[in-house]
Amino acid sequence: MSLTVTVALIADPVRPLERTASEEEWSRPYGERRKVQVEGAETDTLATILERAAATLGLTPPSGRFSAWGNRIAFYKTEDEKGLAERAQPRLLLTELIVVDRHGRALFGVSDLRTVRYDQLLRSAEAGTIEGDPLRPYLVAEPGWGDMPPVDWPTAYEGLKVVWEAVEIVATVGGAVGFVALVLDRVRKRVNAGREAIDAHYTNWTQRSQRPDQFVSLMTMRPWTPEELARLLDCSSSEAEAVLWCLGFAYDEADGRWRPGGDEAARAIRGALEELDLAWHALYDEWEPTFRRRLVRYLETGERPPLSELYEAASELEESEPEPAGTSLREVAEVIRWSAGDWLRTRRSRP
Repeated sequence: MSLTVTVALIADPVRPLERTASEEEWSRPYGERRKVQVEGAETDTLATILERAAATLGLTPPSGRFSAWGNRIAFYKTEDEKGLAERAQPRLLLTELIVVDRHGRALFGVSDLRTVRYDQLLRSAEAGTIEGDPLRPYLVAEPGWGDMPPVDWPTAYEGLKVVWEAVEIVATVGGAVGFVALVLDRVRKRVNAGREAIDAHYTNWTQRSQRPDQFVSLMTMRPWTPEELARLLDCSSSEAEAVLWCLGFAYDEADGRWRPGGDEAARAIRGALEELDLAWHALYDEWEPTFRRRLVRYLETGERPPLSELYEAASELEESEPEPAGTSLREVAEVIRWSAGDWLRTRRSRP
C-alpha cells in the first residue's frame, strides 16, 4: 500500500546538522515550518522516509550521506499549530519509540528507526503507543549528542522496596494520624501491589523495556483503562492496574480511566520516584542511603528536600573515593542541574 508522508523540519536555520536547534526553532508553529511530501510504502522504514525527506531538503552532513537511524523523532499533534507541544516523553528521550508487535504487545525503547516499518508504525498509532500522526513526522536535523538515561528497572524495583520501608517508618515511628495516615496507607498498598506485579513479569518486562520511565511515557500519552494496557503489557488487567498504582497514577471516576497524579497518594509516589531518579543520577551505586533519608523527610513534611543537598552529597562522595575513568561525579551533578529538571517536569501531573 502506498503512502504520502508529510515531513516537517526542526533544525538550525543556518547550519542544520551542525548546530542544535534553538528553543525558538523548537517552539516554531507548525504552519511556519519547512515541509516536504515523501511518497512511500508500508514496507518502507521510518528511517528511509526521513532520509528521503532530508535529501529533498538538501540536508547533507559534513561526513556525507545523512542517516536517520538514531534520530530524535516526534509526530504532528493539533496542539503543534501554536508551537511544538509537550510530549509524554521529554525532548531528551525523543530517540525512543514504543511500537506494537503483531501480537499486540508493546515494545519499548525502540531507537533504531531502520527497524521500524510503516505498517508497524500505523498499527502502533492505532493501539495508542505513538503520540501524534505517524504520517506527519518531524525530521530533527541536529548533530549527534549523548545523554544520561533515567533510572533502570533493577534500581527502580529496589527503590520501590525502599519506598515501602520508608512509609512503614514514617507511619509507625512518626505516628502519622488522620489524613496523612490514610495517604501513607494507600501509598504502601499501591507500592506493594505494584512490586508484586513487576515481580511476576520481571523477566518479560525488563527484556522488552530498559526502564520504567518508558512505561510511564506510554501511560501518560493518554488516559487508559487497565484492560487496554493489559493487552500491551501482556499481563492481567489487575496487574496493569497495580502498575498504574505504583507508578503514580490514579483512577478517575468521571470516565473510568487512569491519569497521572490524580490524588495525594499518587502525587506522593510520583514525588518519591523523582527522588529516586535524582539520587541515582547523582550517586550511582551509592544512591540508597541518600534516597532513603530524603524520602523519609519528604513523607514526613510533604516538602521535597532541596537539590543542593544532592550536589553536596555527590561532591563529598567524589572527594572520598578515587576519581573513576570518564565522567566525574561533579560533572554528573552539573548534568542534573539541566537535564534531570527537564525530565522530571514531564513527570508532573497533567490536567
